[in-house]
Amino acid sequence: MEIPGEDIIPLFANHRTMCRFGSTTDDGYSYVLRAINRLARTALLSKEMATRAGHSSSNQSLSETEKSCMVLLNSIYLTEYKAQLPRPVQGTCSWILRHPAYLTWLEAKETRLLWITGEPGCGKTMISAYLTDHLRLNDATGPKPKVFFFFCDDKVKLQRDANAILRGILYQILKQHRKLIRHVKSRFELDGPSLANSFPALWELFLKVAADSTPGTVGVIVDAVDECEIRTRNSFLKAVNQLVNERKGTHQRDRNCIKFLITSRPSLDKSHHLTELMENRLPIEQNQVTVSEDVRLVIRSRIGEIAKKFQCDDEIKQHLEEMLYTKSDQSFLWLSMVLQSLENSPRASKRHFEKIINTFPQNLEATYGRFLEVIPLRDREDAGKFLRMLIGASRHLTLMELNTAFTVDQHHKSVADLVDDLQLSIRSTLQDIVGSFVRVKELGQSSKDDPVVSLIHQSAKEYLTDLAFRSTDMVVRNLAVSLVDATIEMSQSCIRYLLMDEFKTNLFAPERTSVESSSPKSSHVLPSMDPEEMDWDGPLGLDDYLGLESFFQDSQELGEAQCALIAQRYKFFDYSATHWAEHYSLCEDAAPKSLRDAVRQLVASSSCALTNWLKFYWIKNNIEYSFPDTFETIEVAAFFNLTLLLAEILGKAHLESETKVRALFWAARMSSPGCMRLLLQHGTNPNIIGIDRQTPLTVSAQYGHLEAVQVLLDEPNTEIDLRGRSGRSALSFAAANGHLEIVDALLKRGAFKPDDQDNMHWTPLFWAVQGDYASIVQLLLEQPSVDVNQVDKSGRSVLSWAAGEGAKRALKILLKQTSVDLNLKDVQGRSPLSWAAGNGQREAISILMHKTGVDKSTKDNDMRNAISWACQGGHTDTLRSLLKYDCGGVDDVDIDVWTPLLWSLFVRSPATVEALLSTRRVQIDRQDGYGRTALIWAASYGYLDVVQLLVSWNADLHIKNNGGHTAADVARVEGQIEVLNFLETQQTKAAGT
Repeated sequence: MEIPGEDIIPLFANHRTMCRFGSTTDDGYSYVLRAINRLARTALLSKEMATRAGHSSSNQSLSETEKSCMVLLNSIYLTEYKAQLPRPVQGTCSWILRHPAYLTWLEAKETRLLWITGEPGCGKTMISAYLTDHLRLNDATGPKPKVFFFFCDDKVKLQRDANAILRGILYQILKQHRKLIRHVKSRFELDGPSLANSFPALWELFLKVAADSTPGTVGVIVDAVDECEIRTRNSFLKAVNQLVNERKGTHQRDRNCIKFLITSRPSLDKSHHLTELMENRLPIEQNQVTVSEDVRLVIRSRIGEIAKKFQCDDEIKQHLEEMLYTKSDQSFLWLSMVLQSLENSPRASKRHFEKIINTFPQNLEATYGRFLEVIPLRDREDAGKFLRMLIGASRHLTLMELNTAFTVDQHHKSVADLVDDLQLSIRSTLQDIVGSFVRVKELGQSSKDDPVVSLIHQSAKEYLTDLAFRSTDMVVRNLAVSLVDATIEMSQSCIRYLLMDEFKTNLFAPERTSVESSSPKSSHVLPSMDPEEMDWDGPLGLDDYLGLESFFQDSQELGEAQCALIAQRYKFFDYSATHWAEHYSLCEDAAPKSLRDAVRQLVASSSCALTNWLKFYWIKNNIEYSFPDTFETIEVAAFFNLTLLLAEILGKAHLESETKVRALFWAARMSSPGCMRLLLQHGTNPNIIGIDRQTPLTVSAQYGHLEAVQVLLDEPNTEIDLRGRSGRSALSFAAANGHLEIVDALLKRGAFKPDDQDNMHWTPLFWAVQGDYASIVQLLLEQPSVDVNQVDKSGRSVLSWAAGEGAKRALKILLKQTSVDLNLKDVQGRSPLSWAAGNGQREAISILMHKTGVDKSTKDNDMRNAISWACQGGHTDTLRSLLKYDCGGVDDVDIDVWTPLLWSLFVRSPATVEALLSTRRVQIDRQDGYGRTALIWAASYGYLDVVQLLVSWNADLHIKNNGGHTAADVARVEGQIEVLNFLETQQTKAAGT
């Protein structure tokens, strides 16, 4: 019929019965099935090519799963945080660009680490920010800068663990290279939201994404790693050290090397396991000459501004510069505080400035003590409150949030009441009372962007919560801040705010969120026009009048939009709803009666007060479960680890067993061990399969909650083998997420069973191999009666998965097992080598080729060899490795009479085609079952570069397929004009000769 892309399938049968086959063994059936498979492959290829032509990798729209992945990773606003940091004075920090240690690190062609250390206040964070900007600007000539950063901060909850470091780095990489999200998506589909807190899984993802990004160096800058909590910090540093050492031991140059630059205080090197890492150290304190030049530049710049403000002459200006320089002792923090005192001085004379400088304490401890001592008696109560809030807050507060938290009191009944008591200029109030301790930073150019408040430095927090208690000065001791008092202060402000009258009605009701919105998109969610007044023939359709875009909007997106409207109207609601319970759980034991009473009101079952803040929390934290229709007070207590409240509920009321089971599930999911013990003591059954078809043990194992797992293992009634979602055991979930300690704990309690297979027939060993968790793989292989050759539903073994997924560490361990079947085939007849080749796992190929006994010429049920599979994926490097190790069959035909050369056209990869042709063992004009050659196929796809390559290797221009068409004819029918013009030109040249 001459339809473009038409395939003619000759069947030698009566037309009435040609599609009625006797059985699957019928020759006609087999012939048609292969043809349909071929058509499907071609259709998929055409779709892929259309997608590639229509979209670049940077602007592809994301699927719902991919959006969930990005939300999971983007828990921290790093760009905004970086914007809060003070900008370096012109000319400062540049000394590091000339330092030999930095240059060695920068110019190295392999993975390296540079560790910069310095005492508090010496400018480490400034250097991190400076180098981030410098390296990104320096790399701007390339397609995209590949420098990624993270600033640890003990004062911000979401910036003080290594899981957050990896999430932040991954998010930045994926923002630049959208196509790489496939790695995170595939892992997310296996692990779900538990991925966010699995360091091993995040680290493996980081390595995969870094390796698969555009060729070149990937720079990772992590500032203040000493402010990261110890357990995950050690995991991160151990992983970095292992990676650096692994790359040292290989003579092969990486496609992408990773350059780590880490900063911390010198005291971190006292940890014995960091000795090796500290060999690559650049100590700021040993570069006094260069740092002193920066100090001089800062003094000159800031004194210049002060002199201009107070109209000082050049003599005074120079005098102040020299005084500061001789006293600064190279501490930028000390210098900054002195300069701020000069700038804020109510009096301006030479003698007064001299007095400020001369009487300013010479070390940080004395300086902070002095700041507290000079706070007037009338302001000390407010000062203490401000300091408790700044220390207790889980993140930096905006000025409006701090104003509200500071002002709200138990006598305020509504937000309207509260507004009248807010400080008219909270910035001035803050500056007057505790100005020396705080930094206020504008986040953006817009006047709508509320400035953010933070303590001036981490050392200020350490002083106020520790050293101040040991001061000999009574004023200082009275203003010292205990962490319990800080959390009580923040709890009270949040809870009082959430109990306002405005929050006793449903904030998420459609009439509330739509009517209150000032957004043009939501202005017509509820139509207010008379139908007679609607212009049905105008540009607006029925959907526009009815607001159906909201009706069909994704529920998560709709919820986020509602949250944004609520947060916009009620400025302290976001912080209060998402953090009150976290604060209260830390101080519940010490909470005053009034605060405990307020909490009971806030968590009362079925109340709007509860629903409002809980739904807001649920949406903002992207909880993986649908928001429950009912959430009892006991569940709230278990979810947020409020043990005293839970004990009170359990002691007072008779509760349905189902309610207690739900509470136990939430306690296990969120790791509330105290609540779990209470519930178990009150007879709660730990073996009920509940929400999401999970048990308390499986869900706690999945999310890596070791303490929760231990609580359940210590409970005699816990059934350790009980299966959860998808038929998986707790051991399966722990192994899949890389939770080594939990795997070990479960194994010690006899959790290993040879028949522990899930719905896919995967054992825990399969899941561990999938994640390339070498330690867990080794631990599982040491268990009695383990079967290393066990297969899943598709007939694949763990060795097949290790090879196919490129799990190199697991692969090496498996190959050491004497009983492992190196060539075990699955139901498709594919061996581990075949899977490695088809997935482009070049390094896995190399590992397999060094193992005696691997069948290099293995073929699957369709008679396809490893070379054929490598060619189909366009994996040129993998193909070269196979050729290097003499894997045969470079021109073998498969069951469909396709050779590797034809398969190399499945994706557009001229390099793969050329690698095959360069062997000179390929029949370039070999035809498939329909008489099509590689040239004809390339012409039909419009692969001009491949066509040109094949012609340069003397492909025959005149060969015809079974339909009597040459490559040029096919190009004409398919509308491939460029290819047609080239082929016609070549035909003309050939005719002329």
